Amino acid sequence: MLARLRSEAESNDFYMTANNHAHNRRALAELWDDVGDIPGYLVPVPGFDGFLWIGPKGTITPWHHDLTNNLLLQIAGTKRVRLVSSNDTPLMRNSRHCFSDWKTDDLPPGPAAPGRPQVLECDIGPGEMLFLPVGWWHHVEACDITIGMSFTNFAADNDFYSHYASQGAL
Repeated sequence: MLARLRSEAESNDFYMTANNHAHNRRALAELWDDVGDIPGYLVPVPGFDGFLWIGPKGTITPWHHDLTNNLLLQIAGTKRVRLVSSNDTPLMRNSRHCFSDWKTDDLPPGPAAPGRPQVLECDIGPGEMLFLPVGWWHHVEACDITIGMSFTNFAADNDFYSHYASQGAL
């Protein structure tokens, strides 16, 4: 996988995503051991301590919001994260569960305009973390080869999804 990752041109077609089942977790156990704990913020949850994201430059996670708070930890490379407050959900063209129909080129960073939400933008690099509050919209793009993790196993209650209507728009 690493050889392909290094040889891959800018692409959104080769991405190891958060769907890290138990057999993947065993194969990647050393990576989890390297990250360690974040006491007071995260708690160990056997078999579910985080999600791993590895991809080449150009990997994109389109506009969406999560049903939990998330902590995004960047291990290698840089990601550009665009953010929209949950207050602007009515402007996010939310027609498919937690996803938006906005395309990146149509929704540049900057102040709100009629029919457009305010978009914030930041880059996160190795060793940096970004807290993504539940319901906040985000679009993530890899600026180069990236390795990151995201965590939802907070010490405080983080169950905002049990009663979420999964059919249709918000």
